[in-house]
Amino acid sequence: MTHRLLFALIVLIAAPLVLLGWGSSSLLRRQRETAQQQLTSVLQSRLLEIDQSLAEVLAGHARRISEKLDRPGNPIRNFEDLTRHDPVVRQCFFANAKGVIVYPPKPVADDPEAIAIYAALPAIIASNPDLETSERSRSIDKTSSRKQQTRSKMVASKSAGKPTATTMRWQVWYMDEGSQLILWLLKSNGDSIGVLLERARWVSELIAALPDAKSVTVSDSREPSGPQRPSDTLSCTSLVDEAGQLVYRWGSDLETTDDPIVTIGLSPPLSSWQLQYNNATPLVVHSGSLPTILSISGLAVMLLALGTYVMTSVQRQMHVARSRVSFAGQVSHELRTPLTNIRLYAELAESDLQSMPEGHTRESIERRLSVIDSESRRLGRLVSGVLEMVRDEQNARAPSCQPTDVDEVIDQTLAQFAPRFETLGIEVERDARVAERLSVDPDILEMVLVNLLSNVEKYAAKGKFVRVASWIDGGELVVTVADRGPGIPRRYHRKIFRPFFRLDDSIHAPSGTGIGLAIAKLAAQRHSGRLSITNADVGTEFELRVAVDVSHSGRTGS
Repeated sequence: MTHRLLFALIVLIAAPLVLLGWGSSSLLRRQRETAQQQLTSVLQSRLLEIDQSLAEVLAGHARRISEKLDRPGNPIRNFEDLTRHDPVVRQCFFANAKGVIVYPPKPVADDPEAIAIYAALPAIIASNPDLETSERSRSIDKTSSRKQQTRSKMVASKSAGKPTATTMRWQVWYMDEGSQLILWLLKSNGDSIGVLLERARWVSELIAALPDAKSVTVSDSREPSGPQRPSDTLSCTSLVDEAGQLVYRWGSDLETTDDPIVTIGLSPPLSSWQLQYNNATPLVVHSGSLPTILSISGLAVMLLALGTYVMTSVQRQMHVARSRVSFAGQVSHELRTPLTNIRLYAELAESDLQSMPEGHTRESIERRLSVIDSESRRLGRLVSGVLEMVRDEQNARAPSCQPTDVDEVIDQTLAQFAPRFETLGIEVERDARVAERLSVDPDILEMVLVNLLSNVEKYAAKGKFVRVASWIDGGELVVTVADRGPGIPRRYHRKIFRPFFRLDDSIHAPSGTGIGLAIAKLAAQRHSGRLSITNADVGTEFELRVAVDVSHSGRTGS
């Protein structure tokens, strides 16, 4: 029993701790994931701010170029002045509404860069979705100077008219060393002006707009509590072009070979470029686990103290119960000697009465001696039942099986109750169908019958009937005791075999201890049998079944 209590104590302590630990770890994991997401979001917002500053650089160039080209005067002269004086402008283009290239003129043979740009113009215009496509396939007439003069006159005539609305669009063209930016000014009349920017110039201006701080910091109000800050470790931020080549890096001097922690693409037109944040070590959210450990430890101490108290209390109660059981067993054992003496002297007194003359005095003494003998027998059965209850399984008396006339044992047990049944007016019906001597323990059989018949005497006397039947069913001895009393409700069929359980504990209930059926069931189990209550239309019927070896049985009287 002590091992079971110890196991229960361990479960009592371990189960809440395991549940608390699992819940705490899940909560910490969710908090860590949330903090990690918040940290990533803060880093992304910082990179987005850098992206906005880069977008402002290109937007500033677009506004400045648009203002210069919108000046009144000859557009060709504006193109030439812009190309000559603005270091970020590499080349200007002009195409009319039909897609005919009006400017620039055909370059001279000794300018290979201008020739390359001029040769790429039809493809650049054809790839721009904002321009008209009907005339984009028209090739440049390289032999007609007269057509070129006509184009110049067209430009001059357009400049003399009213100003037209302008829409700006960016176009990315891959040429030479990488992506080239072309700013298109789309007029409402269909004309298109393109400005090819100088890559080296606008790249250098983008780099100049990047932060020169050592690292991207997140030490503001949006920083999640508890994480490892980027400023606490070695980190760097990189600007990468469309080919994955490093354009610029700032922060700590790191050799970044791992995937970046945070990556965002730049705003158009540089959508193929990226800003990447790298850290020397992975960003780990350090959650404070000390409060959780202290809480679990405190709960463990409380549970241990509670479990120890409960176990100590249970052991104390079990010790008191064992002491009471031991006391009841010792007292019951001690009662056997005086009970034996009482019965002995009652029998001696009955034999002495044989020498007395017949008369009223002798009859009166015989009646009193009969009561003494009956009550001493009843007390003896009660003492035997108590001793049977207090014995544990290890010290339980093993069945002493011997060839027994079962019907004779049943009849003798009924004879013990005959005077009391006769007084109460209980009719006894006997159905004896065991005509063989069986190997059973007669004492155990008698103990079961005594307790069942005692219940009939106490609780079913109003039915004025009891029927005791015995027969062989296959390899089992079956004995039934049925009455016509008030019966037992079905919901109590299992509870009635519990020690000290009584259907009626009121002061008007028949006297009893509530251990009769418990003693009978325990006795049947020790004989490898079973005692149960069967469903009866009227009253109550108990059935005892004991396995017997019918093959070695003998006829009664043989």
